[in-house]
Amino acid sequence: MKRFRLGLFCFVLVLSLSFPFGSCSQQLPAESPLLKLYVGEVKGDEDLVKSVRAQLVDELAKRGVVLVASAEEADATLTGIGVHRTSTRFMIRSRPTVSIVIRGDVQLNARDGRKLWTSDVSSTRWAFSETASFAQIAAGRVAQILSQIAPQMSARPEKPAA
Repeated sequence: MKRFRLGLFCFVLVLSLSFPFGSCSQQLPAESPLLKLYVGEVKGDEDLVKSVRAQLVDELAKRGVVLVASAEEADATLTGIGVHRTSTRFMIRSRPTVSIVIRGDVQLNARDGRKLWTSDVSSTRWAFSETASFAQIAAGRVAQILSQIAPQMSARPEKPAA
């Protein structure tokens, strides 16, 4: 019975550590000026990129980010560079186990081309869905950075088009 309880405790502990703590609930504050964001090209394995981009768009929308259909309409563009899947094989209790992680660089650029933010993002090691975990973490970080830079960008006057 003690062995069962210990095993159950370890399982619950590993499960609880598989979810990102701060990034799941990060939303844009209601009082912050809304910036329009375009989710641009994500480079990497074609099938993986489609899944990551779709889930990233969903996660950003859940966090209150205003998404637009083209870069011309956007105040900022989010791109992904080198999104790839890695796997690690190891043994747990004499059973072969595989841990899959998705990694990639995410970059946020202003309309005028200035780099606003860049970060290396990885899914959590024991997530049920690596792509969902990657999208949640990336969207949480993007929502946080947008809430920090939105007041500065909205205060900056637009340059008239020539």
